[in-house]
Amino acid sequence: MAAREDIVEVHRVSGEGCYLMIVRTGTMEQLGSLLEAILPYGNYRMNLSVGIEKSE
Repeated sequence: MAAREDIVEVHRVSGEGCYLMIVRTGTMEQLGSLLEAILPYGNYRMNLSVGIEKSE
């Protein structure tokens, strides 16, 4: 994860999942490639941001 520039943040979380990763890719193909790369480590659930409501 540390070597990938498209993975912006990684948080260890409680609840259903173990980690929350914030990623930024330029295309859907790049996102698909990232998802294929992490699949051997376990299942994932994906949520896409459709807009920013508040930013720092």
